Amino acid sequence: MINQRTLNSAHFRLANHYIGKLQQATTARKRGSESGKHWTQVIDKDWAQIKHWQEWSRSWTDHEPEKANLCVAFATASGNILGVRLTAEENVAWLEPALKAAQKFGDSAAEREILVALGFAYFGASQPAEATKHLNHLIQIAEQSHDEHSIGRARLTLGSLALQRGDFDSAEADFQTSLEIFEKHGDVTQVGRTLHRLGQVAEYRGDYQQAYECRVRYLSIVEGTGREGELAVALISLCDSLLIRQDFETALNYAQRAVDICKRIGYVRMLAPSLLTLGSCEMEVQDYASCIAHYEEAVEHSRLLNVLGTFVNGLHRLGGVHLRIGEYERALHYFNEALVIAYEKQWPIYTFVLRQDMAHAHIALGELDAARVALHEAIQTAVELDTEFHKASILGTAVLLWHKRGSHQQSAMWAGLLMQYRPHLEIEIFDAMCAELEEAMETASYQAALEAGQALDLHDVLTSVLHQLQTLAEAYDE
Repeated sequence: MINQRTLNSAHFRLANHYIGKLQQATTARKRGSESGKHWTQVIDKDWAQIKHWQEWSRSWTDHEPEKANLCVAFATASGNILGVRLTAEENVAWLEPALKAAQKFGDSAAEREILVALGFAYFGASQPAEATKHLNHLIQIAEQSHDEHSIGRARLTLGSLALQRGDFDSAEADFQTSLEIFEKHGDVTQVGRTLHRLGQVAEYRGDYQQAYECRVRYLSIVEGTGREGELAVALISLCDSLLIRQDFETALNYAQRAVDICKRIGYVRMLAPSLLTLGSCEMEVQDYASCIAHYEEAVEHSRLLNVLGTFVNGLHRLGGVHLRIGEYERALHYFNEALVIAYEKQWPIYTFVLRQDMAHAHIALGELDAARVALHEAIQTAVELDTEFHKASILGTAVLLWHKRGSHQQSAMWAGLLMQYRPHLEIEIFDAMCAELEEAMETASYQAALEAGQALDLHDVLTSVLHQLQTLAEAYDE
C-alpha cells in the first residue's frame, strides 16, 4: 500500500507539472508566437487535469503552506487563460482561495496580481460591490508597495464599473489615470485595453470620431501582439464605430472573424458579445433571419453562463430587431424581460435604451399612454446621464409622440432644435417623421416652426417635456 507521504509527494509533483504547463502557455500567448497555438492545444488536451489539480490545491489548510503556494501558483500562472476558459463565476471560485493563501502566507506581490484578476472577475460576474471592495483594497496596498502598474489596472476596472452605472466623468478620469500609468511603463497591451474603454466613453457621449480613433488604435496594437482572444475584443469594438459610419461590409467581416476566433480557441466569455455584434451587422444589411438566429444564440449562451450584462444586451437587441420588422408585441416581451434585470442591477444605460425603445413600440401600436409612461422614465434617465447623445436621442422620441398626439406645431419646433443634433438621431426615422410633419402642417408653417425651434435650449426643452408629461399623467389619473 502507498503511504500517505508518498501519495502527497505524487500529488505535489502532478500539481507542479500542470502549473508548469500553464506558465509555458501563458508566456507563449503573451509573445503571440506560433508556439502559442501549440500551447493552446496542449491546454485543451490537459484542461480537465489542470482543473482537477487546481481544485485539489484549494483545500489547503493553515498547516499546509506548500499546498497553499500551489493554489497561488495556479492563479498567477494562468494569466488571461482563465478569462478565456472560465465563466466569471468559475474565475472567482478559482481566484478567491488563492487570494486567501497569498494573504495568509505573506506573498504580497501575488496578492496584488490576484486582486487585479479578481476585481475584473467580479465585474464580469455582475457583482460591482465585491469588485469595488477588492479593487480599492488593491489600490491601498499597491500605494504602500509603490506598485504603480497595479494601480493602473485597478483604475481600469473601476472605470469600467463607473461606465456601467452611467458615471461617464468618473469612468473617463479612471481611464485617463490608467492610460498615463501604462504609457509611462511602456505597457502597450494595457494601453490598448484602456483605449478600448475610452472609446466606449466617447461613443456614449456622442463623440463618434474620437471613439473610432481609439478603437482603430486598439486594433492596431492587438494585431501587433498576435493574441487571438484579445483580437476578438478589438474587432467587435471597432465594429460599433464601423456601423455608425455605415461601413457595413467591413463590420460584417470583422464580426464574423471575431465569432470564428471565439469558437476556435474556446473563448466562452466573448462568444456571446461577438454573436451580438455579428447580428447587429446582419440587421443593418437587412438579413433579419440570420440576425435573429445569432441574437437568440447569444442570449441563450449568456443565460447559461449567467453573464447578466450580455444577457440584457442580447434581449434588448433581440427586441430591437423585432421592433424593426414590425413585430411590436414580441419586441415588448424582450424589452420587459431585460428591464427587470436592468432595474435590479441599477444599470441606467440599459434602462434608458429599453424604455426609449418601449416608447417606440407602444407608439407603433397606438398605445400612446403607455408610450408616455415609458418616455417619461427615459427622459428622467437621460437627464441623469447628462450627455448630449442621450438628451437629443430621447427628444427625438418625444417629437414622435407629440406628432402622433396631433401636436404638430410643438413637434416641429422640437424637430428644429434637433437639426443641430442629427448625428445622435436615427436619421431615417427622424427624416420620415419630419416629412409627415411638413405634410400635416403645410410647408410654410412647418419651416417657420423649424426656424423657431433652433433658438431653443436642449436641457430646457427636456425640462418642459417632463412637466407636460406629468400634466398628462395627472389628467389621465383623474
